[in-house]
Amino acid sequence: MIVAVLYAVYRLLSFLIGALAVLPTTIAAALVTGSITIIGSVVAVALGRYLEKTKEVQAAFRERRLKTYEGFISVFMELTSGKQQTEDLVSFLRQVNKEMILWAGPKLLKAYIAFFKQSVIDAKAGKTFFALEDFYRAIREDLGHSNTGLDRGDILALLIKLDELDLLLQNMKGNPNYHLG
Repeated sequence: MIVAVLYAVYRLLSFLIGALAVLPTTIAAALVTGSITIIGSVVAVALGRYLEKTKEVQAAFRERRLKTYEGFISVFMELTSGKQQTEDLVSFLRQVNKEMILWAGPKLLKAYIAFFKQSVIDAKAGKTFFALEDFYRAIREDLGHSNTGLDRGDILALLIKLDELDLLLQNMKGNPNYHLG
């Protein structure tokens, strides 16, 4: 099918060049200039509308994603501070899983799954904290933020005590199975 379309374009261009060749140069130049102007305008309008529509869709998705990610981070912060009741946790995680499937990009979904698996294995393992930080980085990226300049532990510094963070970072270099606490 692609070959047929390319052949048709080739034949059309051949016909147009042949037709232009028999016309006087001033008329041919005017036709080419006018055609380029019209084609360029149509392409610019069509491309502009396409990009505008894409931007609108992304804005709608971004708003929904932001709500989902903000809800997860809020509940997770409450849970780690001891304020959240664990009875609500199962229904909350079911809801988050559903929303992640619907709204998260592929990189974020993989980071969420990796964090979830690691937290089930051992919630206090250093790997779990690193998976959590990777998940938060993926959230930031999914929302359009850059992680340039953020080092390992910068986001964790907002979540755990600085002395525990220093201990975690030092011990994870030499022992990837380090366990915090």
